[in-house]
Amino acid sequence: MQAADGRPADVRAPTGLRVDPHIRRTSRVQVPQALSENVRLCFQGLHDRLEERFGLRLSGCEAPQFLRYERGDRFVPHADVSETQARRPVGRRVTAVLHVAQAAAVRDNGPAHERTEATAAHGNLTFFDTSPTTTWQTCRKKISFPPGSVIAFPADLVHEVPPVRVGPRLTVVTWFWNG
Repeated sequence: MQAADGRPADVRAPTGLRVDPHIRRTSRVQVPQALSENVRLCFQGLHDRLEERFGLRLSGCEAPQFLRYERGDRFVPHADVSETQARRPVGRRVTAVLHVAQAAAVRDNGPAHERTEATAAHGNLTFFDTSPTTTWQTCRKKISFPPGSVIAFPADLVHEVPPVRVGPRLTVVTWFWNG
């Protein structure tokens, strides 16, 4: 994924898909079809656990998107579906993100031979509580998860990929549909 060709990832808009680097700045990378299908099957293997966890009847998942975030790349707060779309009988219900890898921050305040990793190479997501009782002090919940981890959440939950400080950040995302 790190060396693969990529193109700017798009966003959904009322007029269709478009690239908007003010909203989403990352590259969607091209991987061999066989790899994409193997990863989709791995995600599909989570189907029963996700149904149980979210109390939903789910069908299959979309073809995964392989994403490479370089330093400074981000995806502003958004939901993967609107509240209206989430209530439709067919549509995205659960987002699943696999954190593949990310470079670790390196402390460089000494001689080169003394440089060490200052932070673990975790992926970060920020989730937002949009309930009416939420205040600005309590609306954000930042989480980190290590490479190899999958995090799943309702597709209508507002979340963001904060600006990447140390890149590249490599992730794979898919969506499970109503069953």
